Amino acid sequence: MAKTLIDLYFGELEKIIPYPVEVIVTGAAAGAVFGRVRPTMDIDFEIRITDEVSDNRELAFEIKPINQEEREEILSKTLEAISAKLGIDINYAEDISRWSMIDYLDYREKAVPYKKIGKINIKLMSPPYWTIGKISRYLEIDINDLIKVIKTKDLNPDTLIDLWRRALKKSPLSLKCGEFRDHIKHFVHAYGKKIWGKNFDAEHMLRKHDL
Repeated sequence: MAKTLIDLYFGELEKIIPYPVEVIVTGAAAGAVFGRVRPTMDIDFEIRITDEVSDNRELAFEIKPINQEEREEILSKTLEAISAKLGIDINYAEDISRWSMIDYLDYREKAVPYKKIGKINIKLMSPPYWTIGKISRYLEIDINDLIKVIKTKDLNPDTLIDLWRRALKKSPLSLKCGEFRDHIKHFVHAYGKKIWGKNFDAEHMLRKHDL
């Protein structure tokens, strides 16, 4: 379902957009691709223009972009028009790291290839980095998503908890940092054995990573 959703939406965009863009899909759509999480009808993604106009097609609304600011404005209108046409809800930004007070570290460099559709290079947020946003928000649906993806992708607890620690350390001081640390502790204690086996030692792992 998620792959169909992603292919449908960005296939439609490729028919219109005249220049290359790079997309990083995150949220439930990405989780559904690599973890078979709950079905979704929305797509969260980062999208960045990567080059100048590369052919003679015009964007939607018969407006030809002439500079970066105008290209971005028309791209935004085009994304929303496709969303309305297909009935697919979207949440997007040029920099998705700004969605959270918790730092996403080098998520762009670690994003994993998904598919190229014409001039659109689609990637998925790497599963370990995808978990940062889930731990940060930490609703019941996020916890369920985390468990499924971590188990499906066989994410190593040492590597994953160290990533969360690094994200916390790099984040600007805020109330959210304390919440993020509490979420890590709760998740490791409550679900560690379920995910990583009966020999998983939550306290040892948290002490090891100074959490």
